[in-house]
Amino acid sequence: MTPIAIPGMLGVYETAITTVLALFAVPVSIGAAAALLSRIVTVWLELPVTGVAAYHYGYKLVTKGTVNS
Repeated sequence: MTPIAIPGMLGVYETAITTVLALFAVPVSIGAAAALLSRIVTVWLELPVTGVAAYHYGYKLVTKGTVNS
């Protein structure tokens, strides 16, 4: 879910969220913490779920390919 077209890949989302929150009178330090926490939650909490799904799907493909060979 990390954008690959942006050089450095990270920082644009966090900067945008921090700026928008600052426009709504949220202190910059709290806005930056919220942006980083949202990145951590979206990346690191979905990683185990997608990892298990990818492992299961890969295992199905490998076993299916060896049975038909």
